[in-house]
Amino acid sequence: MKLYHFTSAALAKAVLSDNLSKGHLDLHTGDILQGVVWFTTLPFPEGTGVPMETRKLSEREVAKATKVEGELRNDMTGDKSKIRLSVEASSLTPFNLVNEEVSGLISFVEWCELIGAPKEWVRYIGLSALHDLDALSDEELSKLLGDKNSSEEDSWYIHFGPIESRNISAVDFKADSDYIPYDFDLHGREAMSDLGIECIDNEAHQRLLEIVKPAHQHEVVHAAVICRDPSEIKLVFVRGLGNTCFFNIESKKAVAMLKDDPDYPLGEVAAWVEENNHEIMRCWNNAVENYYRFYPDKRVAVH
Repeated sequence: MKLYHFTSAALAKAVLSDNLSKGHLDLHTGDILQGVVWFTTLPFPEGTGVPMETRKLSEREVAKATKVEGELRNDMTGDKSKIRLSVEASSLTPFNLVNEEVSGLISFVEWCELIGAPKEWVRYIGLSALHDLDALSDEELSKLLGDKNSSEEDSWYIHFGPIESRNISAVDFKADSDYIPYDFDLHGREAMSDLGIECIDNEAHQRLLEIVKPAHQHEVVHAAVICRDPSEIKLVFVRGLGNTCFFNIESKKAVAMLKDDPDYPLGEVAAWVEENNHEIMRCWNNAVENYYRFYPDKRVAVH
C-alpha cells in the first residue's frame, strides 16, 4: 500500500536531509500527542486537511497553533500541498503498544477505536478537514455527520515515531493540478524564496556538490539563508551528507552541526563558505528584504 505525506517546500528540505517526524495528534480528551506523522492513501491533498494556500490564521487557529508549537513567528500558514512524499507502508514499523508506549503505523480509525474515541468525534475530525465547522449551522453539521460519504478519515494513517528519509520512495512537486517529479533547480529555489529562504546560485551550488554529497537518492544538497531578525547573527546553513551545518556568514566559522560526524568535511565546507562569501551575502540581503515582506511594519519601526 502506498501512503502519501504532504508538506511545504521549506519543510521538505529538512525532511529529505534528516527524517519525517514533526506532527501532532489531537485526542478526544483534549490532550495532544507530539511526534506523530500523518499519511493518507489519497494521492491528492483534498480531504486531508492540509493547508493548500498561504493565508492568515484565524484567532481560533492561532490559539490552537500556539498550544501545539508555543510562540509563533507570525500568524500565517503556508501551502503544505506543494510537496508530496510517497512511502510504502511495508517499509514502516508495524503498530506496537508496550507498557503504554506506542510506535509504528496504524490507521486513524483503528487508533480511535483502540483509545475509545466517540464515533461522532471521529466523524467531526474527518469533516474538519473539509469544512470550516464553526461556520456551519447545527442543521448543516448534523446532516454532514449523518452522511458516511462526506469525509475521508478512512484514508488516514498515523505513524508514531520518526521515519528516516531513506524510506521515502518518491518526491513530487505540485504543478497546477498534478504532481510531477521534484527538481530542486526547477521547483525548489523559487518555492523556497517565496517563503523567505534564499538559496545560493547554481555556480556556487555546483562547487558545493564537489564537497558535499547526498546521503541518499532524495536528499537535496544545498546552502541557504533565512532571516528571522535582521539584528541577529547572520547564518548560512549547508545541508547534505544527512546533516546540516551552520556557519556565521561574517566570521566564516562553523557555529553548529545537527549531528556529530567526525567524517564530515568541515574544513572544505568552511573554505567553500569563505570562497563564496559574496554570493552568501547576496542571499542574506535578499532574505532581509523577504523578512520585511512578511513584516512590513518592522521596516517602519527601524526607520
